[in-house]
Amino acid sequence: MRRALSLALSAAVALAYGHLPVSAADDTVEIQDNQYAPASITVAPGTMVTWTQTGNLPHSVTSDAPLTSDDSFDSHPGCSFATGPIPGACMATGDMFQHTFENVGSFAYYCRVHGGAGGVAMSGVIIVEVPDETSPPPPPPPPSPPDPLPGGETGQEQVAPKEEQKLKKCEKKARKKAKKKKSKKKSKKARKKAIKKCKKKFGRVG
Repeated sequence: MRRALSLALSAAVALAYGHLPVSAADDTVEIQDNQYAPASITVAPGTMVTWTQTGNLPHSVTSDAPLTSDDSFDSHPGCSFATGPIPGACMATGDMFQHTFENVGSFAYYCRVHGGAGGVAMSGVIIVEVPDETSPPPPPPPPSPPDPLPGGETGQEQVAPKEEQKLKKCEKKARKKAKKKKSKKKSKKARKKAIKKCKKKFGRVG
């Protein structure tokens, strides 16, 4: 409630002296007694910067650029040490000032009452840079699968079934040969031995 009343009062005072406060901007600088906080900020082109007066003394936001320059800005051109106490001549507590920075570069500014051009005393700078959007190169693509052989199978897939067939034939012959043994025990033993030979022959363990 207090904040709302304070903002309304600030707007009424600013309107009376011909200086309307602005809405919240992309980046803000606080005007204190007697410094800008922060004194230097970096923004992207097209950024609107808002200065808010929180100090009790009279101040201004005046650029170092010539008045004829597109980059020039001045919250109160008539503000000076002599006119400071006169209402509306300089920024008062609660006043705001805004400027949009379109061009890349460094834009110095100062207070007409407590600073001077070239970074004297109460001064600041707005640095406008294009954001670095460089992204790392994409990772290399995964290696391609081996080219399929005729029939849609790779070399490994094609060889395996042939070896499997040979193994099965060998085991079948081993079982038939083992059945010819008169003793059941001998037949079982012979079958195991023959199957083991088959597996060893075709690279299988067990």
